[in-house]
Amino acid sequence: MTTLWIAVFVPALVQFALFLRWLHRRVRDDEIQRAFVRDLACSHLPHLYNALRHIADEMGIHLSDPPPLRFIDSSQIGDVRDANPRDRGW
Repeated sequence: MTTLWIAVFVPALVQFALFLRWLHRRVRDDEIQRAFVRDLACSHLPHLYNALRHIADEMGIHLSDPPPLRFIDSSQIGDVRDANPRDRGW
């Protein structure tokens, strides 16, 4: 009877541990991707728009104003007024 319990619980425990490892990696990858997109939108896009405007000015092309950058956190449910003003990005 003891070998039967070992044969059932050891593979189940290993499977559960592998599931937890996969779940942690999945959540961590989503956090890294969210941070990357936020950094790209808040830090790099204004510089890219500036550089493109400078190149267009040198070539004599008139560009309209760049769109305002607003970071929308879809993971937060609620009103915009509930967010931290520093996180709004506008």
